[in-house]
Amino acid sequence: MDKRVIILGAGVSGLTMKNEMDDALIIEKNEFAGGLCHTFRFDEFHFDCTGHYLHSDKSKDKELKKKMKKIKRKAKIFIENRFIDYPFQTHFHSLKKNTVRECIEGFMDRDKTKEVKNLKDWVMKYYGKGIGEHFMFPYNEKLWRTPSGRISYDWMSSFIPNLTDDEVLHGGKSSVGYNSFFHYPKSPGFDNILKFNDKDINLKEKAVKIDVSKKILYTDKSDYKYDFLASSIPLPELMKLTGNPVNGLEYTSVYNVNLAVKGESPADFHWVYVPENKYRFYRVGIPSNANKLMCPKGHYLLSAEISYRGKRNLKYEEMIESLKSMKLLKDKKKIVMRFDIDIKYGYVIYNMTRKDKVESCVKYLSEKSIYTSGRYGLWEYSFVSQDIINAIKTAKAIKEKTKWRV
Repeated sequence: MDKRVIILGAGVSGLTMKNEMDDALIIEKNEFAGGLCHTFRFDEFHFDCTGHYLHSDKSKDKELKKKMKKIKRKAKIFIENRFIDYPFQTHFHSLKKNTVRECIEGFMDRDKTKEVKNLKDWVMKYYGKGIGEHFMFPYNEKLWRTPSGRISYDWMSSFIPNLTDDEVLHGGKSSVGYNSFFHYPKSPGFDNILKFNDKDINLKEKAVKIDVSKKILYTDKSDYKYDFLASSIPLPELMKLTGNPVNGLEYTSVYNVNLAVKGESPADFHWVYVPENKYRFYRVGIPSNANKLMCPKGHYLLSAEISYRGKRNLKYEEMIESLKSMKLLKDKKKIVMRFDIDIKYGYVIYNMTRKDKVESCVKYLSEKSIYTSGRYGLWEYSFVSQDIINAIKTAKAIKEKTKWRV
């Protein structure tokens, strides 16, 4: 079969590229579209793949804006057996006296001239030892399962709030960071942001090989001659398909335990960061606080996220006890449904060789008329709105190459 453009992956990036190129065909290995933006539905219960929110209102899509409601973020950190407001840098002042002293002294004594080579250096230069050891290091190392000294810092400017000395020393500022406000669909389920027609997607079809010289994509069901290939699948998987596997692109996987609980929501926040190692999960969300229609009246949802590399080590009963100790769950008997999601590619690890390897891969692929986009296609730590913007740019680049009307 001949197609001018084939798109690999029907996640938000693939679907966006498809909406920009009507004649393109999407190949998707799953039986559903949406990728990690898909919502799993069981009667009146709706489970997103971890917490998904739209962190931008810059979209020119008027139809999408009508579907969304703007919500002020309520985020917490659970530390020293108490909840404090996020971000830690401006709210550690209510913790134990020793903790407060160490954070302030570390901040005052930090070396502002320090040469920054990695995440650990960055934290020490801008926030100091106390803030680093009490939150920044343990949380990020739990999330990435990698020492802070092995993580680069080139992703941080978009995700770590820029604070003044006065805000850190005196605290109290909460509405900071890229997600101080977010958007969520008025209808239950994050996949309501997606626009697609199943007839335009080949579901349950897996790519198995790409002949880059002949421009042929082979799948487990057919083969396709193409002019251009657009991909949003993980970069290591794409490179493997071309016969040029790349090593050193590291990642953590995420195991997401979703619980539907009978009773009223135990807190009003949307999610809580959990840096301490005695708790297996790094974050717990209450998705039904963003939209009450996510579950029937008289119920609430909990979403616990556990990162791992290699072998998964989930101890369910231990996790339940942790949720009870945080007072997010009163009684295990109140759980009416459990739905687990295992995400192989959870978070890209920004190791010291990532940037060069990604640039090399993208250069090689573009020379072969293959364009890659999306969080995992570009092997980056991004958010949905940025993925949509990048997918539109990718589609535009392809259309200009094929002389399609922009």
